[in-house]
Amino acid sequence: MKKKIVLALVVISALMCIFAISVSAASVQYQHNGMYFTLNTDTKTATFNQTNRTECTLTNLIIPGTFEYEGETYTVTYIQDRSIGYQDAGAGNKYVEYVYIPSTVTSMGGQLLRNCNNLKRIKIDASVTSFNTSDFQGCPVLEEIDLSGMTNLTSLAASLVASTSTLKTVKLPSSLKTIDSKAFQSCSGITSIVFPSGLTTIGSNSLQSTKIQTLVLPASLTSVGGAAFHSLSTVKTLVFGNTSFDGWSTNVTFNSVNPDIIFFAGDDPTMLTGHYTQWASYKTMSYTDYLAVQDKSTIDKKTIVFGTENCSCGYIRTNDPATFSFTSYTKKMTYGKTCAHCGDTDVTKTVDAMFENLGWTAPMDGGAASIRYQVNKNSIAIYEQETGNVVEYGMYATIKNALGENDIINENGEAGDGAVLVSVSADYVNLEIKLLGIGDDQKDTLFAIGAFVKETTADAVSYKLLEYADPKENDKYYFTSFNEIVGA
Repeated sequence: MKKKIVLALVVISALMCIFAISVSAASVQYQHNGMYFTLNTDTKTATFNQTNRTECTLTNLIIPGTFEYEGETYTVTYIQDRSIGYQDAGAGNKYVEYVYIPSTVTSMGGQLLRNCNNLKRIKIDASVTSFNTSDFQGCPVLEEIDLSGMTNLTSLAASLVASTSTLKTVKLPSSLKTIDSKAFQSCSGITSIVFPSGLTTIGSNSLQSTKIQTLVLPASLTSVGGAAFHSLSTVKTLVFGNTSFDGWSTNVTFNSVNPDIIFFAGDDPTMLTGHYTQWASYKTMSYTDYLAVQDKSTIDKKTIVFGTENCSCGYIRTNDPATFSFTSYTKKMTYGKTCAHCGDTDVTKTVDAMFENLGWTAPMDGGAASIRYQVNKNSIAIYEQETGNVVEYGMYATIKNALGENDIINENGEAGDGAVLVSVSADYVNLEIKLLGIGDDQKDTLFAIGAFVKETTADAVSYKLLEYADPKENDKYYFTSFNEIVGA
């Protein structure tokens, strides 16, 4: 039974609008689990308000996404300006040590966590696209910032943290596109950071004077500001996932960055050294030669490995063999490598499908029915080599009417004694089957035509039908599947 979906349009007159404006939403101040909220009783939303800055003494500040008030559910959508943090360092928040902000929050005011003197950990899942400048500054014991759950976050504001020497862990979301200038400048406790694969912009001085040891720059980067990585003398491994430096500043971007090894995705290392001349004296070797070296510790320091195979996250691939993936005889097959760093699988090679359906026509008014397939023998050979199985194929046609059942070509590729014409190309490069001469007196005929694959493994033999006509009716003839006819 079909279901109808009725869309109702509600029209509000100008008079109604005037009346709504004249009656303001009821505003209720409410304390919940030691936190203070302003409730909008019309919209059933809640604001985490400024009373918290002076009255909330929680050390673990876990802001709820929803809570109940007088039998109604309220959703927390807004964190008010300076409701946790302080603009004045002298009057900073001395209580909070951990803050969690849920995904229901769609707007956050300024000075979010600024000058929280005892804040150690931040976990934010809020559904916002950006922060305000200096939102996390002046937190002298801050150790961890986890923004990985912020699926809408696209940019980190300028001077977001900056000069917080205790900060060690920063987790960024996959949605992030921009890290603005000085975002983590002089955060000397940061020894590693993972940039998302879609990151496009890193602003000037953004990671200057951190202690990053492995710096991986994804292929998506299109803009890097001056001194972005200035004074990163701790970097031992530098990975470039990109091959172009348009929009990248040469103004002391990598000043004092002299890694032991540089991995470069481009095939021409002079593209890199021409832009950053401080590495012009580095030795070079191809990625192929690098993979062939069994003991990587024997590779000279100050070497550029070029032509690397990189994951989208920027990390280079290992020399592990690619994984072969098969889903269907009529779909493309792939080889892919899984990145040990991010876990993503990139397709490194595509193999055409073994069989391509070239279309089929149904008999109308006593005409012909045909199905055609293109066979890719090279793809079959690759599949057999990868799996160790044997693939055979052929066409079948079966008719069932008042006179009985008649196999013209059965699923094993064996010809029957039927009077209906069947043609199959001899070399099977093109598979084609035609049914001719079905008269009006056979309008109740059930028939199935198509191609099959017989696959032999070490343990079993199986048949797969590549094409069959689903049960349906046209003017005179009925179609059904092979399995329905034979009762399988």
